[in-house]
Amino acid sequence: VHSIIRSEIQLSDIDNPVHNLALSSSKTQLGSSNSKAITYDQDQFTGIGIPTARSDGSVKFNESAIYFVIFIAQGGSADDTRASGEIYLGPQLNGKDIPNSNIIHSVRSGSDRGLICQSIVKAEANDKLQIAFSTTNENIGLIASAPKNEPYVT
Repeated sequence: VHSIIRSEIQLSDIDNPVHNLALSSSKTQLGSSNSKAITYDQDQFTGIGIPTARSDGSVKFNESAIYFVIFIAQGGSADDTRASGEIYLGPQLNGKDIPNSNIIHSVRSGSDRGLICQSIVKAEANDKLQIAFSTTNENIGLIASAPKNEPYVT
């Protein structure tokens, strides 16, 4: 089964069409007890004035607006481990957690399952959004995988 790490950000209002920014990563990102931002190696976008993706995993907003953010990934354990623990994941705006927007994802005995985190974010121009995560076990995290000789699907 293919899996990637993916975030999407959309905005619209009555006068403007929906704009879309999709970020993805083909690299597994294992966690630790210290919170860190998810980083991405691919982006796709439509519309004008959309957010700008940064190499540190942050998205800088060019316009003040209300944004819908959805994060989808496969949470699991590193290759050749059957690790267990929890993944804590949620959005941060300007380095601060957004209240009531996080999730806790349990990994048991190496199980891999999809996880989804979504939120509505009111952002001003030049605000920075990151999706941050931490784990209770350094052998678990966000898993990107592809069957042998097949590409990642974004």
